[in-house]
Amino acid sequence: MRFMMLMIPKGYENALPGAMPDAKAIERMMKYNKSLENAGVLIGLDGLHPPSMGARVTFSSNKPTVTSGPFAGVKEVLGGYWMINVKSKEEAVEWAKKCPASQNEIIEVRQVQEMTDFSDDIKDASSEKTSKSTAPPSQLIDERIVELGDWRGEMLTRIRKLIKEADPEVSEEWKWRGVPVWSHDGMICTGETYKDHVKITFAKGASLKDPDGLFTQDGTVRRAIDFYESDKLNEKSLKALILAAVTLNKSGRKTSRNK
Repeated sequence: MRFMMLMIPKGYENALPGAMPDAKAIERMMKYNKSLENAGVLIGLDGLHPPSMGARVTFSSNKPTVTSGPFAGVKEVLGGYWMINVKSKEEAVEWAKKCPASQNEIIEVRQVQEMTDFSDDIKDASSEKTSKSTAPPSQLIDERIVELGDWRGEMLTRIRKLIKEADPEVSEEWKWRGVPVWSHDGMICTGETYKDHVKITFAKGASLKDPDGLFTQDGTVRRAIDFYESDKLNEKSLKALILAAVTLNKSGRKTSRNK
């Protein structure tokens, strides 16, 4: 079961642009994030800049209206989130209780809606997608590459080939209604495609050495590489990075949420 743990810091609704937590708070939170990762429950996480750097789009007149932050009258805002995969709401709550949050912070735990949660008529309306999703993951990835029909499909094919060469025992999965995932003793990376680039996100990228500077996006747990049409693929370095990710997963094989 997937759950979102939503961090709500009191007073963040009035924070100035660029406001950041202090170094000690970040250090404590990174240790907590690492514990989620080591337990095998972490799917993703991110911190959010304050509303003063954001915008809201409202549709009260059936027409989009944009308001720049900060937003008057708002009493609670999100400061960040975790996406976790656990067995029950109780387990998700237990993880929230372990967070090293301060006295002015609240964590709201919310379950993610799955297709199985919807009524039969909604399931019937999406039957075409549901039928497709029952195909083997490798077939779905093949079909995605064909659907792309351009340089993105070619890039995804080349990266997929490198992953299989680096780890012949890798498992291919199809998650989140359309994202190729490669795993071995845990997730290695995902392959997302966008209008103008292909993104390869390493689940434990922050723990991997990157001597050739392949990563273009940093995070406290994940790191990603964006590939654009004009980019050259450094096959040797990427293959080494994939192999390092597999090795890292294997080294933590004995660490599980049952330990």
